[in-house]
Amino acid sequence: MEMQKKKIPKLLVVTHGSFGEEIIKSAEMIIGKQKNIKAVSLFPGVDLGEFLVQIKNEINEASDEVLILCDLFGGTPSNVSASLLSEYNVRCNRAEFGNAD
Repeated sequence: MEMQKKKIPKLLVVTHGSFGEEIIKSAEMIIGKQKNIKAVSLFPGVDLGEFLVQIKNEINEASDEVLILCDLFGGTPSNVSASLLSEYNVRCNRAEFGNAD
């Protein structure tokens, strides 16, 4: 039986500040340079419409599925990303920190 190659989605790390860029750098220190990953950062004073356009542009550049990873559930990056779920072929996930109790 021939094994099917599973396509890896584009990873879009959408966060407050430069957290996304830095977590990508940290991961690449361990596993090496990665091709299909990009950070979109929300900084103070950035217009939310402009932030939404940045995320849409990254999604539109993807050839297939996109997995969006966000830093905080309910935060602006997460909410803006979640608003795109029905419009695009994306999945959205968030990091969870702290006690799971």
